[in-house]
Amino acid sequence: VLMNTAYDQTVDTHMGYDLHSTLITAIKNKNNHVIGILQAMNKKAPDGLRSKTGFHEDDIKLINLISAQAAVCINTDAEVEHLRFQERFKQSVLDASKAVTSQSTIFDLFKTVIEYASKLVNADQCQMYLVDYNKLEIWSLLPPTGQGMHRMPLGSMDMSACRPNLGGIAGKVVRSGELLNLVDAYNDECFNPIFDQRTGYRTKSMMTVPIVSEAGIVSGVIQLVNKMVHAIEDDTASAKVVSVFSKMDEDVIRMLVPQIDRGVVNVQLTTGIINTQLLLDGIVSSLPTTIITIDNSKGFMLMCSNDKFQHYFPEFDARQATRTSFYMWAGRMESEDLNRSRRLGTSHASAGTRNHQLIRDIENVLDGASSTSCSLYRLQTAGIGPKNNRYMDVKYSVQTLAPGALRGTLAHKYRTEGHLRGATENQQQGVVLILEQVTDENKLDAMLDHRLSTEEKEIFIRQAPCKVLDGTRRNLSILAINVELFTQAAEMYDSRSNTNKGPDNWGFSMEAPPEQVIRFLRDYYRSVKEAVSESAGFVDRISNAEMTCVFGLAELHREAHDNYTHEYNACYAALKMRTKYAHLLLSPLEMYTHVGIHVGPAVVGGVGVNNRMELTCIGDSVKLAQSLQRAAEMYGDPWTIFVTADVYSKVKEHFALREIDTIRLQGSSEPVTIYELVMLKRAPQSQALKKIIENFPTYQRALEAYRCRQFARAAELFQACHRSSSDQVALTMYYRCIKYEKGDGTPDTHWDGSFHIDPFDKRESSFVNQNTILGNSVIVKERT
Repeated sequence: VLMNTAYDQTVDTHMGYDLHSTLITAIKNKNNHVIGILQAMNKKAPDGLRSKTGFHEDDIKLINLISAQAAVCINTDAEVEHLRFQERFKQSVLDASKAVTSQSTIFDLFKTVIEYASKLVNADQCQMYLVDYNKLEIWSLLPPTGQGMHRMPLGSMDMSACRPNLGGIAGKVVRSGELLNLVDAYNDECFNPIFDQRTGYRTKSMMTVPIVSEAGIVSGVIQLVNKMVHAIEDDTASAKVVSVFSKMDEDVIRMLVPQIDRGVVNVQLTTGIINTQLLLDGIVSSLPTTIITIDNSKGFMLMCSNDKFQHYFPEFDARQATRTSFYMWAGRMESEDLNRSRRLGTSHASAGTRNHQLIRDIENVLDGASSTSCSLYRLQTAGIGPKNNRYMDVKYSVQTLAPGALRGTLAHKYRTEGHLRGATENQQQGVVLILEQVTDENKLDAMLDHRLSTEEKEIFIRQAPCKVLDGTRRNLSILAINVELFTQAAEMYDSRSNTNKGPDNWGFSMEAPPEQVIRFLRDYYRSVKEAVSESAGFVDRISNAEMTCVFGLAELHREAHDNYTHEYNACYAALKMRTKYAHLLLSPLEMYTHVGIHVGPAVVGGVGVNNRMELTCIGDSVKLAQSLQRAAEMYGDPWTIFVTADVYSKVKEHFALREIDTIRLQGSSEPVTIYELVMLKRAPQSQALKKIIENFPTYQRALEAYRCRQFARAAELFQACHRSSSDQVALTMYYRCIKYEKGDGTPDTHWDGSFHIDPFDKRESSFVNQNTILGNSVIVKERT
């Protein structure tokens, strides 16, 4: 050995071993590949001492024979171990398939796929993505950053029509439908390194496998990151290092993919079945109605649709009712009274029963009368004496049990027990009683049904529960509007006598065709309601040509009016009405509308009797808005929107308004400053509105001169406003100043600048000058 240059004696020196001679041979497998080494050291002589001649030819033959036997044993053991590995692997894949296909929720499916796929190929990280073709995106649960849902857009399924990195590597595989095995993910342009940058993780090898359904559609992908293998560091320890996913790893995941697809389908089917069952159970349990069938012989209950029977008749359970006449459980009749009534042949409904109307209706239908119903009935549910009575508001319907409803075995059972009184399957077999409790919520919902949208109703009921039935005080914006129709100016003004027909002819023209007037009003009301509803308000009442609308009942802001108050919504709705019924201006009927808006406290509650309850608003704020609307008619403009100072202070940042006058309304001791709502500031201006806005300073100077009793100067300025912009309000103020200047009703020196208005006296209106009537519709059209 010492003479061989390949010998390194440092090992022997370190171990203290003296190597003199050695015999080395290779152990080879059946493919003649070296799989090991067999080495003999220091040949011994027969006396046990070291042989001076070393190993001989016989030793070489012997060690070669031993090497061959060792090769056979090692190869056999390797094959056995390989078979065992294949068996374990097959069992692992089978366990994974069973686990994946047995999941019932999408959460468990994601968790199971990630767990088993990682173990099968020794991946450090794993994620599954499913494709949402409706939204063109892929999504996953349990992302590496934590629980939740992660979505990535695909953009397009066409790889040439979208950015290659859209959706990352998973999106690339979804679009291509091909497996992608990367040695280093950073070398692919589709890789998104943001996760590594956030967490400090280093993604290297990555394998992404498409999940293809039986129809050939890619429904998702499995993405595995960083295959981990053991690397020996020293004689006693080893560590895991990142390697590359092999061809075998690809085959393993491909074997698992069909099971994952079946698992996704199973979860979808299971979820659909569970949801359907839950929906049906929820519908049955939440049905407000209880359906009770009563036989036509003894009046016993045959069936009850749910367990709410005792809710209506608490002193009887459903089992007792099947053996007791409805006179006792529904009529609360004592058995002695029932027997006495039968002996005398009198009506049971009057023989000591309660709930007389219900019992009489059941009797009548059993005797062959048609079906009957009651929308609101006070049902006595318990107690006989006055002090023990308990009542419940219900609505009920009594109908004939349809012939043939009870057939076969069920009909034979009831007939055997004497229930069907000889009725055949084609004859009446009894009655059906349908009961439903009418709660305060039901009453409130019915009142709000035509007032608010579904969303607004929910918000209102949540903000002001059923106490609103008894009345609640809210700060509301009230909008009052009226309409006046004329076919021609001559219909209200007799040109032959040149006299006014009088106040009785104001409003709707009776000479217009009635069909035309009704059709016009129907379109008008619909347009107003649409404008009000779009601005989170509702129409409270309609009286002749007047409508009262309420805003702020439900604190709900439309998306178009986000961050705006109900005062804003009321003003916006008033302007929106112009657009809504602009087409009505082309009608042969001329239309003049006037609006008054005020904000203040009002009482909201249900008013009416029994089932004719209506939600309404009452109070001084409502009266002031209505009086303001009637006062607007006195200022001559065919389309006028007047608001009070309270509204002005809330909306002046959004709307163009001008101060009109200070008035005293009938029944009010305090003066009211009124403003005219002209337009929304951010809206485009028509030529007519632009002229009026330009005259705001002139009108303000005229108003100041008017309040200083300088009526001549005020009349001059008001007339200038009218001439430049056909301002009918300025014309009305001009006539008033001329009248005061002539001494007709001139206020005294202690005058506070207010003008007393009787809303029912239209003599102050500039419409007295009939020459302006024909031109008013032109003004409205120009502004619209």
